[in-house]
Amino acid sequence: MRPLTFNYYSEEEIRRRVEALMKTPEIQDSPFLYIHLKYPEKSPLIFDFLIEPNDGPYYWERSAYRRFDRIKIPVLLMVRWSAWDIHLPGAFQAWEGLDTIKKMIIFDSLEATGPRRPWRDHQDIILRWYDHWLKGNDTGMMDEPPIRILVKGTNEWRDEHEWPLQRTQWTRFWLQPGGGLSTTPGGEDKQTFTNDPFLLPGKTSPCVKFSTPALDSELEITGPAALYLFASIDRPEAAWIVNVKDQAPDGSTRMVTKGWLRASHRKLDPSRSKPYKPYHPHDENVPVPVNEVVEYAIELRDMSMVFQKGHRLVLEIRAQDALVEEPIWYHQTSALVTNHTVHCGGAHASYLLLPVIPR
Repeated sequence: MRPLTFNYYSEEEIRRRVEALMKTPEIQDSPFLYIHLKYPEKSPLIFDFLIEPNDGPYYWERSAYRRFDRIKIPVLLMVRWSAWDIHLPGAFQAWEGLDTIKKMIIFDSLEATGPRRPWRDHQDIILRWYDHWLKGNDTGMMDEPPIRILVKGTNEWRDEHEWPLQRTQWTRFWLQPGGGLSTTPGGEDKQTFTNDPFLLPGKTSPCVKFSTPALDSELEITGPAALYLFASIDRPEAAWIVNVKDQAPDGSTRMVTKGWLRASHRKLDPSRSKPYKPYHPHDENVPVPVNEVVEYAIELRDMSMVFQKGHRLVLEIRAQDALVEEPIWYHQTSALVTNHTVHCGGAHASYLLLPVIPR
């Protein structure tokens, strides 16, 4: 099948873009991407993504986010907390954009790939929804609060009426010298790490970590979040990968949420951004000044987690995914070795903005 980008650009423009991409280190060092770019019909979708890296008409035609106002039927949104890549942000974007009768249920699943098909884990919920709207049966579903979430850490179900929660206490956790995280700003410091373009399977990627002390009481984080990161790189491009983890007293960790941002896509839309949810239009590449400190506003995926007493909240900042944790979906790292310097304190006080819920 012919890639759809040929409907948007002339063959001459497509050829020009392919030739330019073929000269980039990312394509030259990736047989997978090289083959898909060289043979467009092998995977038309991947070819289109490579040819069109910025948001625009190609994506607008096949994305729902610009058409939420056209949806008038009742909508049930169901998604798992660990669907960071596509489904979780899509559900919350739909929740904010839909102006119709709606309900949202956020759960989790044992399988990394999601609920067991064909959604038999939640068949009773779906039947209640369809029985109400298609058969006219009074299932009581619409008498319940519009949002139901699984609070991880305690594994308790809870009903809510809005998102973010009205009782949220927006709290800044400042990156500290020596790798700490604190609600009080600290001194000036910087930490540097280097990406590994040739990371071997089963190895974790280089990173810097920041952690709270062991908690003296439960800490609930429920809602959207953002990292305001002051950093510099010694090449004109990089990818920032951010993980928030729950660390138990025995040192074991589990992922709570993720976020990511390409350095050249740091441009913000002030009219659509909120402190806890920076909005990047992704409509152009903005040059990155080499070895200059730049602020990156990085959205983290919505979450609900109770960090237990004695646990720590850990922030990891990487330039590539840790393939041992992301065996299916992962980001293409820079093909060039790049030094990434994270700053904290003073004029470059990086912080994590978290939705703390009183307990």
